[in-house]
Amino acid sequence: MGNKKVLVIEDEKSLADIMVNMLQVFGFSGEIAPTGHDALDRMSEESFDHIILDLSLPDITGDKLYRKICEKYPEFKGRIVFTSGYEAPDEIEEILDTDGGLFLPKPFSVDKFQEILNKLS
Repeated sequence: MGNKKVLVIEDEKSLADIMVNMLQVFGFSGEIAPTGHDALDRMSEESFDHIILDLSLPDITGDKLYRKICEKYPEFKGRIVFTSGYEAPDEIEEILDTDGGLFLPKPFSVDKFQEILNKLS
């Protein structure tokens, strides 16, 4: 069985690169989509096991993108890691309560990132 593939939807390039590097260290493979539009394009071209979704993207809010992803790919419902430098907004709290999923506050430590990945494997 190959690595689990994670789509990192993050517009801050340096952080996205760090996340992909950490994913590789922990046995995952990662690909970056800097916008919601790019993420949907990537998902139509290849399959992913997990998604890490930044809530502040330049083209769409995290909750709207989550709904679009779940509409097209219902298997991701409740299987997305949301990340933000702010507290989870009410819309995301609601998604976490109803659908499940995980929230990773920024900045995060390597240990915290690994802890989240362990919950995905």
